[in-house]
Amino acid sequence: MDGIGVNGWMEYIAEGHQYLKAALGGRKRAAVFDNDLLGNLIGLSVEKLLVGLCLRYGHMPADHTLGGMVAEANSVCPMERSLAEAIVMLDRAQDLCSLDVHMPRPVSEGRIETLLRMNERLAAFVEEKAVLSSPQ
Repeated sequence: MDGIGVNGWMEYIAEGHQYLKAALGGRKRAAVFDNDLLGNLIGLSVEKLLVGLCLRYGHMPADHTLGGMVAEANSVCPMERSLAEAIVMLDRAQDLCSLDVHMPRPVSEGRIETLLRMNERLAAFVEEKAVLSSPQ
């Protein structure tokens, strides 16, 4: 990546798509990609896509949680409520920013499928709003 800034939005989005592609491909290789790894790949994809969308509209998210990034993205490019809520639920489930030491619950097969569908919906939304549209 050449640097952080509003001009790097396409790189963030491309990386988000790469993480999604890795998760989708990994789904077929359970011996190598367990559900915890797939969940982390999905989280990385969602983060990159949201940051790329925000940068496309000239905003660097101030909050580095997925919930904060959703709020920032919604301020410049509103998304469907169900999609926003699904992303916020991922943030709560992964609890990446927690200072508490705890063992995360195993990620179920059904949950991975739900997360992958949400990730695909977000990727399509970002493509529509960031890549194919010009900032307002």
